[in-house]
Amino acid sequence: MRFLAAFLALPLLAQVDTGAISGTVSDASGAVIPNVQVTVTHLDTNIKTALSTNASGFFAAPSLKVGRYTVGATAEGFRPEMRTSIDLHVQERLEINFTLQVGSSASEVTVTAAAPLLESETSSLGQVMEQKTITDLPLNGRNFIQLATLTAGTLPSSRTAERDNFIANGARAIQNSYLLDGVENKNRILGFDKGVAQIVQPVIDAIQEFKVQTSTFSAEFGQAAGGVVNVTLRSGTNQIHGSAFEFFRNSKLDALPYFQPAAGGRPAFLQNQFGATLGGPVRKSQTFFFASWQTSREVNAAPQIGSVPLQPVRDGNFGATRMYDPATVRTNPAGAGFVRDLFPNNIVPASRWDPVSVKFAALFP
Repeated sequence: MRFLAAFLALPLLAQVDTGAISGTVSDASGAVIPNVQVTVTHLDTNIKTALSTNASGFFAAPSLKVGRYTVGATAEGFRPEMRTSIDLHVQERLEINFTLQVGSSASEVTVTAAAPLLESETSSLGQVMEQKTITDLPLNGRNFIQLATLTAGTLPSSRTAERDNFIANGARAIQNSYLLDGVENKNRILGFDKGVAQIVQPVIDAIQEFKVQTSTFSAEFGQAAGGVVNVTLRSGTNQIHGSAFEFFRNSKLDALPYFQPAAGGRPAFLQNQFGATLGGPVRKSQTFFFASWQTSREVNAAPQIGSVPLQPVRDGNFGATRMYDPATVRTNPAGAGFVRDLFPNNIVPASRWDPVSVKFAALFP
């Protein structure tokens, strides 16, 4: 006997990496109009979201993918109205209101929307970095998080081993939260390499946009006491699109490093970062794909500064530094604890050196 089990998952309306469009539909006298058919259309994918106004004339379309939209309102006895060129960004809540005019449905009113000067639907403080900003501004190593410091209230972080973080409103860099398409991307939580703040480092050509929120963000970002970096990746559209890139650095274009001997010339440094992106439809207006790839090649012969033991130390002579013989550790006859003897003249005899350490010491310049 075989059993078939079906599980239903109810969608959650938290808008981590999406936006929302809402508004009110009224007539010329200001009276609200219920049961108005409102259609929200994503222009790149032609995906439509259909809804109706309630008894108060209000409509809301949550969890919309970022991008450019048109919003249309249609009601019996009124001329249809269309709002075009509406740019929706990550975590943005736009208010688009309609005032329908009495008339025939054969004619339509089209209004080109402008970005609102004030976002009245949320009190969150932050800044959106769009795709053009991400790809056009110079970034050392193509690390997009360097742009986070363009947000008000942020500073570069210099007292941490992580290479891709920042300080928001005086909080520690470790208190920031990093999201990638709505999924937690913070390295410290999962205990991986502490040299980077993010688990997945997205290719900047694959980033649609990202938003840095620094204050009064909603409860869905409860893990963050500092800033929130919310990254949204690009999606395929109804048109096939792609790109290829290479960024090249050559030491012949660099100045002579300060610690490099003048007779040695410029040390060799060659860096190539290259990759490609490709996106398009699997089934138009329904299913899409997008892929990105990047790799790096580097040859680096830059001078390095380090401390090496002097010859007396390599011979076992530590001078004024007190060196105790671990083989002489014994119980303190005068009381609690242990005592041990110094090596004569603080010189460790060669017979006491570990064979591996002897070979290792010979490698020092």
